Amino acid sequence: MSSLSTYRHVTTASHRSVIVPSSIHTAVTINSSKIPISLAKRLLFPQFPAGAELPSLLVNEDSQLNAQLYDFLALALRGFIMPWWGKLSKYDKEFLPEITRIIAVFLRSIEARLALVDLPTLLLKEIPALITQHYSDYRNVHYKLGSSYATGGTSTLPQLFHQLQPHMAVSADGQWNETYMRQIVEHVMKMTLPPQDWEAEAERTIVREIIVKNILGSVFNKLAQPWFVYKLLIELAIPFFLLNYILTSSRLTKIIIQSKAVLFPNGYPGPPPVEPSPEEQVLIKEQLELKLFNFFPAPLSALVLGPDEETRQQTIHDIIEPLSSRECNVHLLIFLLDAIIVGVFPELGVVPVTTTTTSSNYTEMNDEDPL
Repeated sequence: MSSLSTYRHVTTASHRSVIVPSSIHTAVTINSSKIPISLAKRLLFPQFPAGAELPSLLVNEDSQLNAQLYDFLALALRGFIMPWWGKLSKYDKEFLPEITRIIAVFLRSIEARLALVDLPTLLLKEIPALITQHYSDYRNVHYKLGSSYATGGTSTLPQLFHQLQPHMAVSADGQWNETYMRQIVEHVMKMTLPPQDWEAEAERTIVREIIVKNILGSVFNKLAQPWFVYKLLIELAIPFFLLNYILTSSRLTKIIIQSKAVLFPNGYPGPPPVEPSPEEQVLIKEQLELKLFNFFPAPLSALVLGPDEETRQQTIHDIIEPLSSRECNVHLLIFLLDAIIVGVFPELGVVPVTTTTTSSNYTEMNDEDPL
């Protein structure tokens, strides 16, 4: 409303002097200057001037990554929120900016927490221990298939694996529980959002559902698929000196651009990508085996994989096989998620979080919120 508080005199074609709001002149100036306005600025920051830069979504990031993050967020809100919110409130221009502000506060709090995480313990001890346990249990179950241990030989591999690694968030047929994910996100939001944002139930619920359905849901459904894990390992099977490149800003920017192309073709949510056929999945697995076979130099390969070609091929098969079951992979993903959440929010793994109407333990940010 502040843009309507300033007026100016304009002479019309009939030489009459009239008073119009100065905002009309501003709109004309913007249009005449032909400054391209990004989707993020139009939807998430409609009050910003055309040439103004978007505020940083994270504390430590470059401008290119910032722009791609905002573009991804704008596409997600336009694709998943606007179709139904526009029917409820067609002319509301404040709702999406408010959602964006809450997401920014949430992400910055997570970023501040990550800076305090004991990464060596998490990456070099806890996560490898979970992966080792997954491999051990998978091989143990694989040996029991068809024996009397498998309920007279009728139990499937996922059912036997579930008996060794039961979890309230995973069913015996390898389906992950969306309610469990929702509760995790609720607890994390309670720890990271200030009281006024936690009490905004509508905005908080929308942010939670975006994280549960559009982020965690998509990630879990993909990472649980063996063929997707194989493709991911093919990309990661690169020389050691290039591993530092994986988590750089340029790499993250490229990942976001690729994710936008897959999730939002033509700027709107598209159909799920077509999964490879069984024959194509076999080819992907063979590509990974060949990649791993040639990964180590000859002297090191003999030491790590085995002295002869047949032994090396069997070793590589044994490395890949425990990742070949989608249902078992879901168990691994859930346990990894638990380990990461407890690593970032150790209080959630020690003291039960009581349900209250306000948040008193959110991570304080020293810098003023620019949104």
